[in-house]
Amino acid sequence: MLSNRFAGADYRQLSQTPLARCYQMRHQGQDYFVRQAIGSHQFLGIDHYKVQRLQRLAAEAGLAPALHYVNPHSGLFVSQWVDDANWTQQPEAPSGLADALGRLLARLHALPLDGLPREALRLDVGLRLQHYLSRICRRDPRITPCYQQIQQQLSLMPAVPLVVCHHDLHPGNLLGKAPWLVDWEYAALGDPAFELALCWVTNDFDLVAGTQLLAAYVAAGGRLEAERVAGLLPVARLLTLLWGQLLWEKFADDTFLLLVQQQSQRLFNPEA
Repeated sequence: MLSNRFAGADYRQLSQTPLARCYQMRHQGQDYFVRQAIGSHQFLGIDHYKVQRLQRLAAEAGLAPALHYVNPHSGLFVSQWVDDANWTQQPEAPSGLADALGRLLARLHALPLDGLPREALRLDVGLRLQHYLSRICRRDPRITPCYQQIQQQLSLMPAVPLVVCHHDLHPGNLLGKAPWLVDWEYAALGDPAFELALCWVTNDFDLVAGTQLLAAYVAAGGRLEAERVAGLLPVARLLTLLWGQLLWEKFADDTFLLLVQQQSQRLFNPEA
């Protein structure tokens, strides 16, 4: 499973999803967390070379567990073991979660980009939307005009300075009080306003909690244009809808179908 560096290690499987298997590994008295991707993740646009580069940067800043071994080709990551439970096991009220996530994003977006190949690590949201849309088979007829409108919107938006973005921030990816930020599969350099919009959508915040997210971000030193975040909320919803549709079609997992239905409701019938 791993290089000779970890020969003789013991493994305990923790979980398995359609995308990855996770293990606790014990080697020479030390515990590690092992995440092995299942199959190719190229259909989701995941680049493990990009993932390891940005996770290492976050680990140096104390935001992510340290990486001990990576095989980007196979999607194998070995990182520091963290005993703390994820936040799904210690749920907070939406306002408390929004406050914590806003503060965490402000820290993440402040990381220095010195020496990073910015264009190679950048997320192009329009291209990612196109990538997902081209791979789904069962298309709601409302998606195409929405997609065209959003691509036009994105083409007219002025560029902003790039920041380190996680793009999958929710309680299941936060460990302990620090908190440690894990599962960097969708990490990239990106637009901070889009990450805030995606965080709002991913956590299904209402207007009150979403406003608290932005207020906490600004209070912690983050800079934002609230209008830009609001304008990117439909973009984040469409991206999430297409991601869920793609995974539902591939794995026939109703969890993804429920996500598609939820985002369709938010995107196409917001007043219903």
